[in-house]
Amino acid sequence: PPRAAGRGTAMDVQEQRRYASLLEKASWLSILLSMLSQCASSTAAPSYNVVLGFWGAYCVFSRHGRAVLLYVTFLFLSLILDVVYFSLYGASSSTSSFQFALVMGVFNLGAKVAALYVGGQYFAALGGQWGTRDPDMDGSLQSSMGYSVPGHYNPPEGGMAGAADSMDSAHSNVGPAL
Repeated sequence: PPRAAGRGTAMDVQEQRRYASLLEKASWLSILLSMLSQCASSTAAPSYNVVLGFWGAYCVFSRHGRAVLLYVTFLFLSLILDVVYFSLYGASSSTSSFQFALVMGVFNLGAKVAALYVGGQYFAALGGQWGTRDPDMDGSLQSSMGYSVPGHYNPPEGGMAGAADSMDSAHSNVGPAL
């Protein structure tokens, strides 16, 4: 069974905060380096790196395990795409602005490798993909607020007959039949 997010020792909370802080720093560094790599006038650098940086910052503030999992996945894919970009356009660096953009892109590659490691650790510290935004919410509170709880079946009150009755009463308030 998945580990409940936020349910653990004070060491777990400290670990979450430490990795969140590191991921936030790596994300903002990636945003800065991505913007600096856009200054080449001859060839546009991959602009998805800016979005990935903002997504990393979002993951820190949302503390949602699934968002962090997707972030780490797309970050890994972007590393592959960056290597392909550098291999295609790196040899033809003719202008100084393009060379500067390539250097910033390589620095961003290093920041993204660090963010990939820290993001994986943060994902594990949150409790995996079932890490929730609010660690104080348990299954009963989530289901009463309308959230589905992973791995639990929450049947409608009164069983299937209760669900059919509620459907009939909802349709009876629509208006007069023509």
